[in-house]
Amino acid sequence: MKTFRGGEKDLYTKIAFPQDPSDHRQIVIVIDITERKNFINSLNAMLEMKELLMRELQHRTKNTITLISSIINLESRHVRDEDTLSSLDSIRDRLSAIGQVYQSLYRQESIERVELKQYLNDIAESFIDIYKNGKQEVVFQTDMDDVELDIKRGTSFGLIATELLTNSLKHGISDKKDRTLIIRFSLKKAGNRLVFTISDNGLPLPEDFSMTRTDSFGINMISYLVLDLDGEISWSQEEVWKHFRSEERRVGKEC
Repeated sequence: MKTFRGGEKDLYTKIAFPQDPSDHRQIVIVIDITERKNFINSLNAMLEMKELLMRELQHRTKNTITLISSIINLESRHVRDEDTLSSLDSIRDRLSAIGQVYQSLYRQESIERVELKQYLNDIAESFIDIYKNGKQEVVFQTDMDDVELDIKRGTSFGLIATELLTNSLKHGISDKKDRTLIIRFSLKKAGNRLVFTISDNGLPLPEDFSMTRTDSFGINMISYLVLDLDGEISWSQEEVWKHFRSEERRVGKEC
């Protein structure tokens, strides 16, 4: 409403009636809520600004990671040592997985939680495009529940998927045109646990393979990430299929 001095006030009005039907009086309650409404408007404006700044920060972080990856790619062209080249490729892949988190956040409404199903799909599709040689067909299959995680836990899942996926692609792709490499992602909610399984029909694991006794940085990193997620990881070999299965505890608002 307008004030005598030309300003405006926001008022809350309520009309109350006596319980006695014969009493025709009315009670009018008027409360000035101008300050409360101004406070809410200011709070909403600050939240919008925070979201805008967070999205800008995430976008710049993604661009920085992309720039670092590009520098690594340029440096790789001048490297002749196979071990060094493999290490640079692994670093690039891990940076790509981290950058994919911020790409996913930039596309979705939430700025603090990762839609894990879409995130893992994006990782798989991008890495399959990188590693496939044009001779052997690579089929990617998924069976994943809808799950949201905070950025830290989502990134850990992405790095675990990246290590296992690149292992499947590096050791599963060959020059045989008559053989199809199938890679499967499964993500299931089981009570208070998240069960993530990567399976492929590539080359079998060595007979002496161990998740705990290895010099592989990638496998050791997976073990550390799973431990940090309060989970556990196991593997199995069934005929032509090998499976890596990790179980993590669901916390907070994970759904």
